[in-house]
Amino acid sequence: MCTINGLSVFHFTDKPLIVQYDVTLQNGQECGGAYLKLLQYDKEMRLSQFTDKTPYTIMFGPDKCGNDNKLHFIFQHKNPKNESFEEKHAKKPSTKLDEYFSDKKPHLYRLQVYPDNTFEVSVDYKIVQSYSVVRHRP
Repeated sequence: MCTINGLSVFHFTDKPLIVQYDVTLQNGQECGGAYLKLLQYDKEMRLSQFTDKTPYTIMFGPDKCGNDNKLHFIFQHKNPKNESFEEKHAKKPSTKLDEYFSDKKPHLYRLQVYPDNTFEVSVDYKIVQSYSVVRHRP
């Protein structure tokens, strides 16, 4: 990691990217997200220009609307064939997430992305998702 113009830039080479943070939904959650968006470095970007439409590289964290409890891991991937950017969504975890949205307790959300294109998502140190980002063809 290095700093450019006061921003931390992560060079994804031989070490994993680890993002973790605590969320406490003190009044539960009806509709809304508590996720993070990691942005691609752009020296022209100003905080005053940031909106919900600002492109991101990774979006990670809990989100709920109605009865649908989600734990997002979405990333922008550059297609090597046509060089267009595609949004990739991780599958919804098979683990029940309801408790994390309703128990009003703090929970630690953690994303680990490894250079070999695998990732793990955990809540309170319990892995709820783990697989390869890129499907390998035989």
